[in-house]
Amino acid sequence: MNQSMTKMYVKGNMQLENVKERIMKNEDGSQSLEWLGIAAVVVVLAAALVKVFGGNVGTEIGEKIGDVFKGLADKLKLN
Repeated sequence: MNQSMTKMYVKGNMQLENVKERIMKNEDGSQSLEWLGIAAVVVVLAAALVKVFGGNVGTEIGEKIGDVFKGLADKLKLN
């Protein structure tokens, strides 16, 4: 029984190594991981905004952007 377990371990380990080699050669996999990392950062930032502004994230940000544009428009007015 010990010998059969060793054979199964070696066979499984070899298959795992083959899978690792294929993943490392495949650049699409690494690009997918990069996009997954970017998505994770976006989710964390969104969660932080919700925590800072409460449930009114869109309203607060919209008002801030509106204030910036109003300030720019006031500076551009020729009186």
